[in-house]
Amino acid sequence: MAQQSEINPVQIFDFAVAEELQAYDNLNLDASHANLLDPSASEENINEVITSWSDFHQRIGQHLADNEFSWNIEANDIQVIHKIYFDPTGQVTNYFFRVISSQVTEETRNEYARLVSDFIETERIDYTMSTQFAQCGKTRMAVN
Repeated sequence: MAQQSEINPVQIFDFAVAEELQAYDNLNLDASHANLLDPSASEENINEVITSWSDFHQRIGQHLADNEFSWNIEANDIQVIHKIYFDPTGQVTNYFFRVISSQVTEETRNEYARLVSDFIETERIDYTMSTQFAQCGKTRMAVN
C-alpha cells in the first residue's frame, strides 16, 4: 500500500507499484484539485505558480542531496513525473510519482519516497489558494 507518514497523513504513490497506482486512481484527485501548471487553471497567476513549483522542487533536490541520495544508475540526469496535491495552505496531502527509467530499482524508489515523505512533513509550497490544488508535471533531476 502507499506509504503514509505517522506524523503527516500524506500518502505517497509509486506508479511502478500496481497496487499503489490503483489506490491513487481510486482517489480521483484530479476531479477535486485543479492543476495550476495548466495555464487555463491559473491564468493571471501562472508566473507565481511556476516560481513556486520550481522553488519547491529545488528544495526537494537539496533535501535529497543533503541526505546523500543516489539514483544508483549510469546517467547524467533522470526524469520524474510528479502529481502533487495540496491543501489550501500549500501543505502536501498526496504525492504521486513516476520515475522515467527502468534502471532504477524498487529499493531506490522506496528510498526516494521515504526522503520525499520526510521533506513534506515540514515543508510547504510557497503558494496558497482558497481551495485545494495540484501541481503536476515533469522535472529533470541530476544523478549523483
